[in-house]
Amino acid sequence: MTLTSPVHSIPLPGRAASPLAAARLSDAKDATGKPFFLPLSTRRAGDCPPYPASRSAFTLLELLVVIAIVALLAAILLPVSLRAVEDARVARAMTELRSVEAALEAYRADHKQYPPCSISCQSSDAEEELQLPRELADGGYLPPSPTRASTLLPDPFHPGSTYKYIASLPYWLNGQHMPAPYPVWVPSDFPLCRETSGKYMTGRDCPLDWAIWSIGPRHDVLPSTTRDRLPLDSRGWRTRPGRPGIIARIKPRDGSSFSVP
Repeated sequence: MTLTSPVHSIPLPGRAASPLAAARLSDAKDATGKPFFLPLSTRRAGDCPPYPASRSAFTLLELLVVIAIVALLAAILLPVSLRAVEDARVARAMTELRSVEAALEAYRADHKQYPPCSISCQSSDAEEELQLPRELADGGYLPPSPTRASTLLPDPFHPGSTYKYIASLPYWLNGQHMPAPYPVWVPSDFPLCRETSGKYMTGRDCPLDWAIWSIGPRHDVLPSTTRDRLPLDSRGWRTRPGRPGIIARIKPRDGSSFSVP
């Protein structure tokens, strides 16, 4: 292949060629008369502008764009991650409550009654009321805690405290045994628990055998009147994902136990 005219440079894409380079390019043809282009390695210095110097640093605008994208992704993914963590805690609580139920039934089989609940009148112990009975740990029905009087089943929604337990039986008050049954608020349509009306009941009049529960997510946003009536006030139940409320197992006197939610 022969050239009719030498070409020493080819303009870069997006850049205007110099008049001399344009003339040389227009005269470059092969033997058939078609335009012919030489490799860039044949170009001479000065025929076209040099390549711009490369830069490795970010500009402030680029950095701000990256930060905005990261913040947007975090805002999208954070609620999803928190919901996944909450759902995992709910699943754990429901599994462990079934273990507590098995321990309660084993205790009853051995002692012909369920264990008493525990109450404290001291304001500093308000969050410790109705903890799991220490009798379950002392009798080996649940693993004992080396540091606390209760058990090694901490509530995942209440670190440092166990699940709660209630039964209308003689109970412990400030470490002293009280022979009168503990009063439990019961809705008028128990065990459906859809009505908001009800009353406190004790002993044989109470249709509840026992209830165990986790305080659940965002327990503190529930109205105080609802918290006082737990665990049988359905307004304090976590009936759907994302809603604050308790996770519970409830055992009617005449019927099978059921879960909430």
